[in-house]
Amino acid sequence: MKELIKSKQWKEIGCGSYASYFQISKKKGVKVFNTRDLTSAKKEFEYMITAYNSKCTPKPYDLVKIRHNQPTTLNRSKFTYGIIMQHIKAKELTNKMDRKYYKQCGIKAEESLYQKLASIGILHYDLHSSNILALIEKNERIKLYAIDFTPGITYIRRRKF
Repeated sequence: MKELIKSKQWKEIGCGSYASYFQISKKKGVKVFNTRDLTSAKKEFEYMITAYNSKCTPKPYDLVKIRHNQPTTLNRSKFTYGIIMQHIKAKELTNKMDRKYYKQCGIKAEESLYQKLASIGILHYDLHSSNILALIEKNERIKLYAIDFTPGITYIRRRKF
């Protein structure tokens, strides 16, 4: 497994009780988990790959070990795990968006994205406006991405043959 050393130059974009997200280059970001639970990190990476195959989430590149030279209050460990992924310049689907685009997405966005994920076997029970990114493309079309596939809240329904 590759190892990254957490850098002060990483730009923190968002954080929660389970993980933080950092932009590490123009095109890449990393979700850094607050625990050393490798099993959960692997599951979330698997869920992201499945969702990405249907273009429902940013592209996950790699599961990595993150070395922390200066542990924080949330993360007292010297290392945790993270997922390197495509960084897209999108906004959360909230009222922080331009009203024109928010109205275009509407409340139906959560429902349609949930249905699209469910159709590929992903049950995302934490899909709300803060876990949906809206990318406004050049033609003003809006592309929606689901994020935060936390195991225990998100599941993959296996098909029986």
